[in-house]
Amino acid sequence: MIENKSAAIERILNFYGIAAPREEIERQIALTESDRDKNRINKGVAGRGRTGLSTSQREAIIRLSTYFPTTDFNCLGL
Repeated sequence: MIENKSAAIERILNFYGIAAPREEIERQIALTESDRDKNRINKGVAGRGRTGLSTSQREAIIRLSTYFPTTDFNCLGL
């Protein structure tokens, strides 16, 4: 979702057998994000963990990620 919202949503829809044109997916994303006061969706901001978390908190997250050795956490900065 952080790197490419429309592609992530398209993969989810495909998983459930739901077809939707990319243009419509992007239109719905824009509509949802257009009024920040009406929705409470957290905005993913690349690099926010480096400034908002302490060193020990970041290290704890990295330790937890080792329980999933086959998962690529690069898009999350791990």
